[in-house]
Amino acid sequence: AQWLEWVKVEDYEHYESLSPVLKVSICESLLARLPPQEADYAMVQSQLVQEFLFVTGEQLRGFALESILERTLQQPNLPPLAQAKVLTSLGDIQNALNRLDKALKYYQRSLDLLQALLSETPTPQTRRDVAVAWNRVGGLYEAQNDLVQALACQQRFLEISQALLTESPTPQTRRDVAVAWNRVGDIYQAQNDLVQALACQQRFLEISQALLSETPTPQTRREVAVAWHRVGDIYQAQNDLVQALA
Repeated sequence: AQWLEWVKVEDYEHYESLSPVLKVSICESLLARLPPQEADYAMVQSQLVQEFLFVTGEQLRGFALESILERTLQQPNLPPLAQAKVLTSLGDIQNALNRLDKALKYYQRSLDLLQALLSETPTPQTRRDVAVAWNRVGGLYEAQNDLVQALACQQRFLEISQALLTESPTPQTRRDVAVAWNRVGDIYQAQNDLVQALACQQRFLEISQALLSETPTPQTRREVAVAWHRVGDIYQAQNDLVQALA
């Protein structure tokens, strides 16, 4: 039961930090034990799609689950949270196939459901779900080169994540804020606002380094490496090659 909850919320400390192979194994083990008609089955199945697409690189295995997710979405009485999770994974599949318009529609439907759920159940988890949904929508706008819309979405992601961090400073909320600074910084860099981009990526680096010192996992090490790379890219764009090399 505890593993199920960790997978459903993508818990940073107990699930997200695990190796890709172990994460897939946990999802498949849970699916073998859950009745297919249950909402929890839909949640875990959707999470498995995301692991295949973005973590293990086994995209064909993720694509193969598309028709199953579409049928799941038609189930009567599927709770809004499970619907949102399935819509997100369907959007992830379209995104991976570079069908950005279709992906954006799925992501927007998911965000709308989550915002409606938040108005009824304003818990920290539903607020985080909404924040992450803004991040996904923003990523699609960025891929479509609509940087104004992308920045607005990522700033919403950052705003909600910072509020959650202030209320509950956990590794999860700190990582969410770090990721949000990274996303906002990427868009500023795409807009050639290098001063703002550097400030954002330095915040990303600062938080990531703090998390690494507390929890030295492969994920935290990778995120520090990514942060250094982002900062170095901006120094190079500013022609500050000494700082870029450092």
